[in-house]
Amino acid sequence: MHRVRTFCAKSCQLGLLLLGSLAIYACDVAASANAQDLEYLRQSVRTHLLTHYENQYETVEIEVNRLDPRLRLEDCKDQLAFSIRDLSNNGGAVSVKTECRSHSPWTVYIGAQIKVFEEVVVARRALSRGDIIQPSDLTHKKMNSSELRNGYFLDVQAALGKEVRRNLDAGEIMRDGVLNIPLAINRGDIITLASSNGAITVNTRAEALSNGRVGEQIRVRNLTSERIIVANIVKSGVVEVKY
Repeated sequence: MHRVRTFCAKSCQLGLLLLGSLAIYACDVAASANAQDLEYLRQSVRTHLLTHYENQYETVEIEVNRLDPRLRLEDCKDQLAFSIRDLSNNGGAVSVKTECRSHSPWTVYIGAQIKVFEEVVVARRALSRGDIIQPSDLTHKKMNSSELRNGYFLDVQAALGKEVRRNLDAGEIMRDGVLNIPLAINRGDIITLASSNGAITVNTRAEALSNGRVGEQIRVRNLTSERIIVANIVKSGVVEVKY
């Protein structure tokens, strides 16, 4: 009898263990059925990013980071909302705030790498310091502009007529930082000095005492009165002073 009781006890314990395992398995299956599909979530983020950037750029490449497979979120296929954090608005490393707005809300931040390609203005040939940019000096090259600093040009007109500040290699990107507005007046030039009091403007001849560009101020000598004054350069060979 003792052996029979021991066998029954062991059988009961084994049965309870099996029932417990089955219950845990059933719970896991139920939880999986109600869990958010992480790959679906990742692809939804990619679709949102693609729509956003293709409205601004002709060519876009997007890689969304994979989510930790241990992440457990309640299924929320039809009520997802996205908010892109891109400070420069030209791609690179971005973050997408992804929200579930159902009765059981959640929020995750999903990273992505965005490449946006634009036709950027570059030097067609090697240029030397002091060269004035002509149309034949420029061309376009498709580049990943998310990797470029600000100040590059998309339109050749923005660079035409400007002076090169340093030597440039063929294919080098044209930027604000490597170009100057050319000198409008050189030291020693005999220029026009326009003196205005609002209603009346009087033009006289003057001598430039320094170099300058449009918008800058330089010292000039009035050749009639021999007075030295500070005047604003308004265009090539012309300065203005208002009283």
